[in-house]
Amino acid sequence: MSGKISHELHKACDRFRTFAQTGSIQFPAMGESYLLAEIRLFKHNISNMNIIEQTQDKLILCSQDPFWWALVFVIFYIPSSLLMIGAIAVTLKDSKYLEIVSIGMGCLFVVPGLWATIALSEVTTYTLDKSKNFLFIDKYNRLRRSKIKSVEIPSHLILGVEIEAFSGDEGGIGYYPELILAFVYWRIRLKTDTQYQSAVNIAKTIAHFLDVPYFAVNSKNSPPTYAQKIYERRQPEQETQQYLESEIERLQNYLNECPDDGEAHQNLGIFLRHYNSWPMSDKKEAIAHLQEAERLFESQKNSDRAAIAKVLQTFLS
Repeated sequence: MSGKISHELHKACDRFRTFAQTGSIQFPAMGESYLLAEIRLFKHNISNMNIIEQTQDKLILCSQDPFWWALVFVIFYIPSSLLMIGAIAVTLKDSKYLEIVSIGMGCLFVVPGLWATIALSEVTTYTLDKSKNFLFIDKYNRLRRSKIKSVEIPSHLILGVEIEAFSGDEGGIGYYPELILAFVYWRIRLKTDTQYQSAVNIAKTIAHFLDVPYFAVNSKNSPPTYAQKIYERRQPEQETQQYLESEIERLQNYLNECPDDGEAHQNLGIFLRHYNSWPMSDKKEAIAHLQEAERLFESQKNSDRAAIAKVLQTFLS
């Protein structure tokens, strides 16, 4: 574990050093700033999950980010920001607006860094309760001691647990346990330390507790993903983005004629929020369609589908 921490520290230092030297700012997917994206990436690679309670009727897992990552961030990001401010001050030393510019740059670089350190220090708990037949996912801010997000998923809507492998941008493979939701084949990825054995242990523990199938990496028996399902109708010569845009247009036209189709509202909400070129611009519309899907499923007394639509609202928001 110490070797992995050292490796992640080295990569994080390189990123912040490059940012300080070049001043280049990249905007990753989903419109995140360079700063927030780097913090999320660094945290995700060092998050660790532990079983904190396991009885016949209850299983509680906790994933938390090591607190020292914030110290590493402060040590490397804040001084780099101050150096940039100093360089700008030297450049503008003869300007009568030097004080204003320096204060403004300080707010621009230092304040967001301190805010991010506090806002992104998270603890996530996963509580599987057989007596209530629910999985409760609660995310807390450790420094502010406040709940950020809470999700309730009926346990019987979890079809299985699988291991998924993801390649990193700088090489290497990370492994994560994922819960497979019914109806939409949606995966809920659990935060772990990306190590294969850790992911397997967590996945098998959950699968055994819920008495659902466990699927190894690249298992041919696992249910299809949502992406695989939506691409079934795509023509071989059709580009991915072109197909997605045509599907969005098709669903919008269909709902103009049949506004009471809950599944169509749900599919359109997922398309707009997760697969469109500019997902943030369609966030409100996507959530509105998912809310309408939930309402329609409830009116049809289909509590399971309504629960799935509600879960998707939380994860896609």
